[in-house]
Amino acid sequence: MLEPRAVQGSLEQTKEALRQDVLAKKINGYLVFSPELLDKNEVEYYSTAVSEFEAMNMLERAMTRIRMPEKIVARGLSADLGGELYKQVDLKPFKVTQSGVTEEKGAGIIAALIFFLLMYATFFMYGAQVMRGVLEEKNSRIVEVVIASVRPTELMVGKMIGIGLVGLTQYAVWAVVAMNLSLPGIAGALASSSIGAPRIPISMLGYFVLYFILGYFLYASVYMTIAAPFNTDQEAQQLAMVPMVLIIGGVAIYPAVMSNPSGGIAVFFSLFPFTASLTMFLRTAVAEVPAWQILLSIVSLVLSTAAISWLAGRIYRVGILMYGKKPTIPEIVRWVRYKPGRAPQPALPQAK
Repeated sequence: MLEPRAVQGSLEQTKEALRQDVLAKKINGYLVFSPELLDKNEVEYYSTAVSEFEAMNMLERAMTRIRMPEKIVARGLSADLGGELYKQVDLKPFKVTQSGVTEEKGAGIIAALIFFLLMYATFFMYGAQVMRGVLEEKNSRIVEVVIASVRPTELMVGKMIGIGLVGLTQYAVWAVVAMNLSLPGIAGALASSSIGAPRIPISMLGYFVLYFILGYFLYASVYMTIAAPFNTDQEAQQLAMVPMVLIIGGVAIYPAVMSNPSGGIAVFFSLFPFTASLTMFLRTAVAEVPAWQILLSIVSLVLSTAAISWLAGRIYRVGILMYGKKPTIPEIVRWVRYKPGRAPQPALPQAK
């Protein structure tokens, strides 16, 4: 709240008194107006923090609105003319798609960002859950009983699918709620109320589920590869930073994607497998993406997941039964090259 305060004594004495009020936390800051400054369209701003750019921009806009009518009156025109001249043009965006043109009111973008953050968080959550599940089974020796009836690779794939279905079930509940909000009657009623619920396109939900599945299996296979050779969380956490950095990278480029969804940065990271799930979903939500780019991102995710799953399976089938000291990189490479019917010779001591 702005409170005008007249100069008491000299200007410097008044500024010193206000400085003491700022230091005593009585006020957040103060502005100094003078005819000399106003003639140059300047106002001095004093505060303990000068990096509050949003607040400073608001003050600049407010003072501009105040000064404009004064300038117009000084030139012999009506004061009301200042308010008319300062009115900003309201830009109404419309999204052009293959199916037609839709008005974008901003609520759809907010919904896309919420889904984007949900996908980001669940990649962390379910990826870490896969890694912990492997380590727990290995340490409790339950896996020794389970693989008596199933192959290690089948156990690995089953674990990935099981945890993935948990995530899909959770998303299915959210999707049902979102689809109900997307019905024209309900969406119209809520949009006219104080709630203002957005109308979520069915295509957004479809891309969300698709890229969640693809991204989940990619990162689940990475976490599975990391967990199989190790015995404790502490050992696995050293390599778990790798997928964490990749997931965070998909979020770090969010400003570039939002500002230019068809730019080179957005296109590259939406095709790069480890950031494609997050980036391509966001692009499809805010812009019309060429079909070939969507198809190429899906192919890159599928091929990358297949390659990493193959690598994870080779490591998992040997590492799941190995206990003792932490394996070295050459030993893990030997596990990958190990062929069935021949002892892998891991050079790891077996627990008694």
